[in-house]
Amino acid sequence: MLGSRQIKKWWNKFSRAGADSGPEGNKFVFTGGGGTRLADYSTGFKGEITDIRVDSAHRRRQLMLLGALPGNRVSLEQSSPAYVVNIEDMRFALDRELASRIYVQPG
Repeated sequence: MLGSRQIKKWWNKFSRAGADSGPEGNKFVFTGGGGTRLADYSTGFKGEITDIRVDSAHRRRQLMLLGALPGNRVSLEQSSPAYVVNIEDMRFALDRELASRIYVQPG
C-alpha cells in the first residue's frame, strides 16, 4: 500500500514533469522509461510500470491514487470487457483508455 509520503513525492515529480511540454506537446508526461502500453498485453502479463502518459491533471491524480507509479509491480488479470489489473497487491478495473496510458516492461 502506498504511504502518503510516497504519493506526495510522486505528485511533486509528476507536477514538475507536466509543467513543461515535451514530445507529447502539452500533455502531462512522466518519462521514467520506455516500455509498451499495458493495454497491448494479454491476460497473465506481469511486469513493472515504466512510464505514465496522461492528458490532464485529473487523469494523473486518478492513476497515482491507484498506485500506478513508475517502479511499481503490475499484473494483468483480465482484458475484457474491462482491464483488471493488480498494482502492488491492489486490484482495479480500468477502461482501455487508462490502460493505454500505463507503459510497462515484462519482469
